[in-house]
Amino acid sequence: MTFNIIIAGVGGQGNIFASSLLGNAALEEGYHVTIGEVYGAAQRGGSVMSFVRFDKEIKPSCLLFEGKADLICGLEPVETIRAGTKYLNPKTTVIVNPRPVHSIDVITGTAKYPPVEEVLDILKDLAENVWIVDATELAKKAGDAIAMNVVMVGAVAGTNLTDIKKEIYLNTIKSHVSEKVLDLNLEAFGLGYDAIQEAMKG
Repeated sequence: MTFNIIIAGVGGQGNIFASSLLGNAALEEGYHVTIGEVYGAAQRGGSVMSFVRFDKEIKPSCLLFEGKADLICGLEPVETIRAGTKYLNPKTTVIVNPRPVHSIDVITGTAKYPPVEEVLDILKDLAENVWIVDATELAKKAGDAIAMNVVMVGAVAGTNLTDIKKEIYLNTIKSHVSEKVLDLNLEAFGLGYDAIQEAMKG
């Protein structure tokens, strides 16, 4: 049965790298994998929505139907809602980083960003399982806020919603990042993994 992950964020947050890590980990675990961009452009500040689909029996198509996301990994709150209103269903698991990224319109005052608490409440109305992981803060703890996307990959892994082993993710990170930032990314992944497991216990 195909497992569908949506990664929602804005340009500059490392959305594409996160989907690459997830997809390559699934490949290493023996899945057939399809990775693609669903919506938006990857320029800094623009909406970016990508998907990772994997299945043990068949190679999934590039088409993801509305309401069929099994997991939404939200790097930014409003972008998580944007993805969620189209792709989630009540059984979808949502992991969201609560740190907003303001668009140029918000910065210049021509648009208003909604209170984050309201955004999170909307998500909780749309899905039964919504987990909040302050990935930006955890990435800073690891050494650099830029690793927020890898914290979120760790959180996805920590849900144990698939049979992809933690060691597979760690090996994928080791083979996809340079030695210079390897320790940062491994630490970020571990913090995200532990954070979601702790949250799910509560």
